[in-house]
Amino acid sequence: DLQFGGAKVGITYSVQIGNYTRIGNIIFFTFSIILTSKGSSTGSATIGGLPTNAAYTSFFMLQGYYNTWTGEGLNGSIASGGSSITITIGSQAGTGSRQLDDTMMSDSSRLRGSGFYFV
Repeated sequence: DLQFGGAKVGITYSVQIGNYTRIGNIIFFTFSIILTSKGSSTGSATIGGLPTNAAYTSFFMLQGYYNTWTGEGLNGSIASGGSSITITIGSQAGTGSRQLDDTMMSDSSRLRGSGFYFV
């Protein structure tokens, strides 16, 4: 589930799908989110609900757009010991990366991603 600043007050979805497969000590996952309301929570965006905590920090690419597409890449990471995905926006024309937050999202934002991490 999508959260802003660790909360998810009023967030609603038209699509909220996530799947995972565990093979040995690796979790492979995919998710797709389409919002109908971003709710009233504020702060940095994370996606929770991963099946178990990560043994090591992991990084991966995401697909989607967060308000209007600007050409910036979306990236995800899971911290060592964590069970949620932190979303960052990749560099565009030297702006550097920054964490996605509620002000960058709209009531129709979409996020899609896949990746794997070690447990």
